[in-house]
Amino acid sequence: MGITKEGWIKRRLNGNGSAWNKGKKGVQKAWNKGLTKKDNSSIKKMGFQKGHKGYLKGESRKKSIENHKGPKHWRWKGGITPAMMQIRNCHKTRLWRSDVFKRDNYTCQECLSRGCYLEAHHIKPF
Repeated sequence: MGITKEGWIKRRLNGNGSAWNKGKKGVQKAWNKGLTKKDNSSIKKMGFQKGHKGYLKGESRKKSIENHKGPKHWRWKGGITPAMMQIRNCHKTRLWRSDVFKRDNYTCQECLSRGCYLEAHHIKPF
C-alpha cells in the first residue's frame, strides 16, 4: 500500500489549498543569520572556511597512503578479485579499448551506425 500522489499533495497543503508555510514569517530562518564573526568562530573549527586544505601534506600524506594499501587496509579481504575483472579494469585494457574506438571513428563495424553503444571486440575470443 503506497502513498498516492494526490494523498501526498493533500498532506503538503493546508485546508485552503496553499502551502503550509505560505504567509508565515520567520519559518525558514538561516541558522547563522545575525551572528557576528566572533560567534562564527565555531565554523572555523569545523573546517568550513575559505581556502580550506586537507590535514595531511607532503611526506606524511604519502606515508598515510602507503599504510592503507592492500593488506594494511581495514576492508582488505585477501585479494579475492577474479583475474578476469583485474584484466578488464586495468589501465592497459582501457587504453586498448579507446584506441579501437578512435581507429574505427566511433562507428559500429556491424551496422555502420555512429553514436550508438559500442563494444570493443577481440579478433580472437577472450
